[in-house]
Amino acid sequence: MTVIEFKKRELKGNIFIASTITFIFASFIGGVFLYNEVAALRQDVASKRTVLARAQVLNAELKNDMYQFLDEATQESFLQSRGLVSEKHPNYSETASAVATQRP
Repeated sequence: MTVIEFKKRELKGNIFIASTITFIFASFIGGVFLYNEVAALRQDVASKRTVLARAQVLNAELKNDMYQFLDEATQESFLQSRGLVSEKHPNYSETASAVATQRP
């Protein structure tokens, strides 16, 4: 009976080659997933920047409207358009509870 023996390789060399190939393959797959995450985050950042810029413009417009409304000249014209009179020394009424809590 003839026994055929193939060339025996060292087991440590096979383990090293297999682990190296596995590491390279895992690194490649991990790199693809990492690239996809980075690309998605960049797109999210870009969209958030446009939303932020739009919100800043709206905030500036609201502040402009508020400052125009609170402007004294605008207030006077608003009062006159409504037929109201601005008193220089207004008399405020007090309730009985407010008077009772005051100390002399």
